[in-house]
Amino acid sequence: MDILEVYPKDWHVRLELTLTEITMLLDFLDKCEFQGDLTDKRYAQAKEYVTGDFFPKLDKLFEEMVRRSG
Repeated sequence: MDILEVYPKDWHVRLELTLTEITMLLDFLDKCEFQGDLTDKRYAQAKEYVTGDFFPKLDKLFEEMVRRSG
């Protein structure tokens, strides 16, 4: 992973990931279990972000990359 750019605007970070790195992240996340306290707003938001946004988008990106690579 290479960090391409960091700039303030609620701090955004641009990353460069290889297909291999994306595959490893997806494999890892697929086996993870959330064990935080969902009554804590931070953990509830983090779980919602990872399971409802980050993981699905990364999975969709992976599928697209695989499809395009043949």
